[in-house]
Amino acid sequence: AHFENRKKEEEELVSLKDRIEKRRAERAEQQRIRTEREKERQTRLAEERARREEEENRRKAEDEAR
Repeated sequence: AHFENRKKEEEELVSLKDRIEKRRAERAEQQRIRTEREKERQTRLAEERARREEEENRRKAEDEAR
């Protein structure tokens, strides 16, 4: 009986460790995706900012040319 109890506890422990490891892997993947999305967002913002500055400079140049 003692041995069966130990075996059952060991199986529960292994199961718990597996669940913890799986959860850790899922969280790492979510973090990676979040980081990637944030990087894309920052790139997009920088491109929009550069485009707006370019349009502003072009508008100023056209105004000065008149």
